[in-house]
Amino acid sequence: IPKQVGKPIVGGGLLLYIKNTHSFKELEVTQEDDDALEVQAVEVLCPEPLVIYNLYRPPIKCEAADSRNPDLKLDTLKIKEHMQKDVVIMGDINAHNFLWDLNLEEDLLGEMVA
Repeated sequence: IPKQVGKPIVGGGLLLYIKNTHSFKELEVTQEDDDALEVQAVEVLCPEPLVIYNLYRPPIKCEAADSRNPDLKLDTLKIKEHMQKDVVIMGDINAHNFLWDLNLEEDLLGEMVA
């Protein structure tokens, strides 16, 4: 499933593969106040429904030349609407923390995720 047409692409775009033996439906995702996050969501209609959020957040530098907001605002994705089902949140959000890479400098987003 390629990222929804008509949605802004701020990085490399998103792609989610679901084997053709599984039924699924794309979910509409509203993003408010986050100019850096790309999101796609699907509900896989297995015996037990599973909602998958695929996220991409490009690297953001905390400097004047990069005006994007460095915070990750998952509450704007309305994930709580799907909490009665199993939910997987995955992707590349470019968060850096010593827990998963000792060679990178920790950032605020890495602290939030850890």
